[in-house]
Amino acid sequence: PDAAPTDPPAVDLECALGRLQDNRVLLARMVEQFDGEVALARASLRDALTRRDADAVRYAAHRLRGQALSLEALPLAAALGKLEDAAPVRVWNVTSEAFERVDREIDRVVTHLRRP
Repeated sequence: PDAAPTDPPAVDLECALGRLQDNRVLLARMVEQFDGEVALARASLRDALTRRDADAVRYAAHRLRGQALSLEALPLAAALGKLEDAAPVRVWNVTSEAFERVDREIDRVVTHLRRP
C-alpha cells in the first residue's frame, strides 16, 4: 500500500542506526527478527480481536509496539498504541478500526524493509 504524500515515512532506519551507535549488524538482526515475527504478531492480534480478548490484544499490541519503536517505525508504533489503549475499553468497533490502521502500517513497514 502506498502512503499518502502527507504520511510520515513508515520506518526511519537511519535514526534507528544512530541510536544503535552505527551498529549495522545489530540493526540487520533487528530487521530480520521483525520481518520473521510480524506475520505471527498480526495473526495473534487478529485472533485476539476475533475472540474479543482485550488482554491478549493489549499484550500482542504492546509487544509489537516495542519492536516497531526499536526500528523507528513510528506510525506503526502510534497505531499500536491506539489499539493497546482501545482494547481495555472493549468498544470493539473502535478496536477493530484501530487494528485496520495497524494492519495498513504493518504492510507499509514490511514493504519498506523488504526493498532492495
